[in-house]
Amino acid sequence: MIKKQTNMIFPSKTKKILIIVSVITILVLSFDVFFMISLGKKTDSVTKLRGDFLVELKKEKQLDLIKKIIKETGAEQSSLDLCFVSSNGVVDFIKTIELVSELVGVTVDTKTVGVENSELIKNVNVETLSVEFVIQGSWTQTLEFLSLIENIQYDTTIERMSINKFTDAETKKESWKSSFTIKAIKI
Repeated sequence: MIKKQTNMIFPSKTKKILIIVSVITILVLSFDVFFMISLGKKTDSVTKLRGDFLVELKKEKQLDLIKKIIKETGAEQSSLDLCFVSSNGVVDFIKTIELVSELVGVTVDTKTVGVENSELIKNVNVETLSVEFVIQGSWTQTLEFLSLIENIQYDTTIERMSINKFTDAETKKESWKSSFTIKAIKI
């Protein structure tokens, strides 16, 4: 009886197919693992981009809403601007005070004009216009002047006010001399 000798160096056809299928399976699994890792990184990147996009979209919507509000409130903004002294409106402000003095018949003398930085709102610096006036007239005229000053278009505050009565030496006529400071916000 003769035994057929199997050659270990050259495997049989079945073993060759099995080895080839195993190698292909390992390659496919390796590619699949690599693909899944790569896909996971891309998914993270896409998720981050989507989040960034949503944040920017929200900002854009808020900006559009702010623009819409600004457009819709244009008339109100214009009327508010009239309450403040503009950067080139200091002379007009003083002329308004002088016009009021002419209306009631008092004499007015502008003593000082200054601009101060102040913090009316936390962390917001604004300029405050400070004007010191001296007026002279009757008691009725003085009160009428102060009443009208409180009601001019500008948002003003009267500070450091003093009213003194005196008699003119020549005419013996009684008169009132008032000194006060008016402050207004300058924009």
